[in-house]
Amino acid sequence: MAAERCDYDGVKLRELLQKQQHGALTAAQVHELAGAMPEQYRPLITFLADTGLRIGEALGQRWCNVNLEDAWKIAGQTAIAPNSLLVRENGTRGERITFKPRA
Repeated sequence: MAAERCDYDGVKLRELLQKQQHGALTAAQVHELAGAMPEQYRPLITFLADTGLRIGEALGQRWCNVNLEDAWKIAGQTAIAPNSLLVRENGTRGERITFKPRA
């Protein structure tokens, strides 16, 4: 991480650190990470990596919004594509927050 210090008119600003940009984990890295976690968390780590969901999205997921079939599924008034899931809620601090539809 690179640090810079700038002085403006006698005012000293604290050092700013640049974050390094990292790409997504490889399959081998996900496997290594899951293996380092307690056994009960390994499926969650793999699920998050495979789906690209954030933890809150995964915690808010409901079976009615999951389609594991090769055909379209209707959930309420929404069609879910084959072999996919619909993210409608976010789980945070023990609560479910429903996403508002975009206008």
